[in-house]
This record gives sequence, structure tokens and C-alpha cells, in this order.
Amino acid sequence: VCKILETIGAIDTMYNVHSNGKNYIRIGHDLLWEFGKKYFEINLPGELTVCNDRFSFFQKWSKFLKPTGSIIEKSTSITQFFNKKIVTLYEEMTNGFYSYHIDDGHIFAFYPLHMIQSSFLTKAFDLLNNQNFICTRLQVLGMEEGIRRHMLDIEL
Repeated sequence: VCKILETIGAIDTMYNVHSNGKNYIRIGHDLLWEFGKKYFEINLPGELTVCNDRFSFFQKWSKFLKPTGSIIEKSTSITQFFNKKIVTLYEEMTNGFYSYHIDDGHIFAFYPLHMIQSSFLTKAFDLLNNQNFICTRLQVLGMEEGIRRHMLDIEL
């Protein structure tokens, strides 16, 4: 089933060749994009109608955000909004106890990046210094990949 879903682009498989030997799967970003559009069609005011492409989606979203000078700034604000939602969900889900979520490779691979893209730099700094997060990240991703990702996050 995983191979079929990967072939049609619904999921990405992350192969872990480290000591724990686990493979991780994440939902493809295009599929998440479609889910996000449907979610906001249902949960936002009626003025936000169905958008078939990202550009028209960003244009319609722009009226719900603070005024900005260009479409690039508007799309950056929208991206920041989505990342803040992800950070909020992970904060509520983990409540600071990352070792309970060793089956969620996305947290350990991308959570700091979502914080940085949300402009939550203090939260990202605290997370990247959190011993529980670091230990669990190394356990889940393996020593080499965990260190590599951690160093990339610190450099950002």
C-alpha cells in the first residue's frame, strides 16, 4: 500500500538506515495543500471562495491579513500563518514531552523549521536546546541524520 501511495505522490517515504532501522512516512505536500484549501473553504468566512491555484488562493487570503506591499510579502504572511498553525498543533500535542511521540518522524525532522518559518525564533532556540527533544530526535532520526538536521536548524 505504501509503495502505491508513494508512486502516486500521496506520501513521501523517509528511509532511515541508522541503528533503529525504522522507515518514516509523511503525507506529500501537494496533498496537504489540497487538504488545506478544503479546510479553509469550510472554516473561513464565505468571502474566501474555492481557489484552483496557489496564486488566486494567496490573492484571496491577502484581504484577511495585514496589508503588505507585494504578492511575495502576502504569500510569506500566508506561509507564516500556516506554519504558526502547525507549531500550535505540535505544542498542544506534545506539551513538551517529545519522547511520547517517537512514531512521528515529522516532529523531529521539521518542527524546528516550522517554528523558524513562523518567526518564533525564541521558541525555536528553546526547542533546539531542549534535552528531551534533542535526545528523542537522535533516537528517532539516528545519530548522523539527527545531528545533520540539528546543525541545519541551528544554522538557520
